[in-house]
Amino acid sequence: MITGTIGAALQLVTSSQQRQEQNLGAAELANRLTLVYLDNPNDLPRPAELIPYENRTYRYSQQVIEITLTESDAVQRVRRGTGTQQRSRTAVRLNRMRQVTTTVWLSEESGGGREAGPGVPRQTVIRLYDPLDIRRNPDAADRAFQQRQEELIRGIMDQIGDE
Repeated sequence: MITGTIGAALQLVTSSQQRQEQNLGAAELANRLTLVYLDNPNDLPRPAELIPYENRTYRYSQQVIEITLTESDAVQRVRRGTGTQQRSRTAVRLNRMRQVTTTVWLSEESGGGREAGPGVPRQTVIRLYDPLDIRRNPDAADRAFQQRQEELIRGIMDQIGDE
């Protein structure tokens, strides 16, 4: 009986550690895929592809949505009280923000699933960003300018035109 209890406890610890490693792998991949998207979305693997990582395979999905930020009532009161109606030149445009949501889960080949359903080890990373902020990663901005100058200029002009 004691041997059975010890064996069950060891099995529980082993399976718990394995689940934690699967979740950690999903979190690391979600972070990396989000950074790849921010550097150059064209470098991402196709969503249908399996992604090998640490002797397991994972799947992912990614969603990008436009976000409009609004100033709080307190900020608006301060602006009215000081007579300041314009943003500073360094302020982020409130209507050009984006949110990228990356979900990574253990694939069916590694004991997970084809979808990120209940019981499948998965992690989600959500990142809010300004698509025109080149200070985030100067190396990526330099590569982007070299590789996609025309596309970037069109995007900037579209953003300026919306203001």
